[in-house]
Amino acid sequence: MLLRHALTRPEPGLPRTLRPATVGGEVAYSALRAAGHLIELTPGVAVLAGTAVTRTDRLAALGPRIPPRTVVGRLSAVWVHTGHGVPGELSVLYAPGTHRPPGRPDLRTHQATLAPADVEGLPGLHVTSPLRTAVDVARHVPRDIALAALTHLWSAGLATPAQTAARLREHRASPCTSEALDIVAELAARVGAGPGPAPRPVAVSVSARPSTR
Repeated sequence: MLLRHALTRPEPGLPRTLRPATVGGEVAYSALRAAGHLIELTPGVAVLAGTAVTRTDRLAALGPRIPPRTVVGRLSAVWVHTGHGVPGELSVLYAPGTHRPPGRPDLRTHQATLAPADVEGLPGLHVTSPLRTAVDVARHVPRDIALAALTHLWSAGLATPAQTAARLREHRASPCTSEALDIVAELAARVGAGPGPAPRPVAVSVSARPSTR
């Protein structure tokens, strides 16, 4: 792309998520951003201004940073599902019995066993389901941050306090689980919701085939 074209809106038919190589290089990409034609999702990945950003768009934006055979989880999954937060650090889950992904400054890795229903996404790009995300956030994220993240998940209708509490009760009793249930109860009281039952998942490796929702 010539520089004189860099300030024009990219033509229709481009991929939904755009990178410098998609629009003619770093100079063109920066110019399109400066002109307001591109909205950046993560560094070096953007969508056209006015695009209704979806979970699929955000997961695809993280794609180059996701280690093989891992699943995006915790606060990174909240961002994928709701757009809440900034994914400066990428949290991924890897299955027991598999190698831990190599370390990077922007990467946080956590070993976890996931049921098939706990994983969704695209071929090669996986994210924890909204309900599994809510459970993990309640159990592993500091209280104030967890409250904000759960509020966004529940406000988007992607999980409910009742579902989250029921899944938490399936975990072995521990201070971590008790604290997570307190967080859910506090937030449920704010929205006038109560707990309810939920089925127990069957634990499998993250290498199981995810859904493509």
